[in-house]
Amino acid sequence: MCGIAGYSLSARSSVDHTLAAQALLAGIAERGADAVGYAYRTGNGPVTIHKQRSGASALLEEVVVPKSTTEALIHVRDYTKGHPSVEANNHPIRHGAVVGVHNGVILNDDELMDEHGFERAESEMTVDSEAIFALAEAHYANPKALEDLRRLNQPRGPSPFQMALVYVGLDDMDRAFEWLDKAVDARNWETPMIKASPIFERLRSDPRFPGLLRRIGLPD
Repeated sequence: MCGIAGYSLSARSSVDHTLAAQALLAGIAERGADAVGYAYRTGNGPVTIHKQRSGASALLEEVVVPKSTTEALIHVRDYTKGHPSVEANNHPIRHGAVVGVHNGVILNDDELMDEHGFERAESEMTVDSEAIFALAEAHYANPKALEDLRRLNQPRGPSPFQMALVYVGLDDMDRAFEWLDKAVDARNWETPMIKASPIFERLRSDPRFPGLLRRIGLPD
């Protein structure tokens, strides 16, 4: 679960650009606590990126966007792949000339990077989202390349996480943990929800629960 926001404004707009970015960040703050960042561009100039490993509240009052900004992207992150301790894994992500943000999971990102001969923008990067921006740069944002990516990652039938929800509802904890293990293996983007969602309250006293959190990369 991540949060994405942004705006595109005329250089003549009277909107307070910094205040607009702060308002958007506040609006998505609850959707991610692992990292936060924003990017902006003024006219045809280069894109400026600022990101840090924290929740939105730690950055909110530090956001500064020049009045000449025409586009801005804002992102808060609950990570699924690519640990937030590596700054390059956090959003906005830059690959070559492309800067972007993403919410979701790319199941075959490593295969795509290898298939197209893409190098990671930074050697420590493992974030799956980079595959989108690498494809966008290589194919000049050709819609067909991105549509192929969407099709290849389209879920087929209920996700393992959804199946786990079913078994929690049936009070079958063994099957619920079985499907949550599969959800972690499949990098389902929903899995970090188990730490805070009241739906999973009954699982938290089970000795298997701390190990599951560690597999996801969350503290016990």
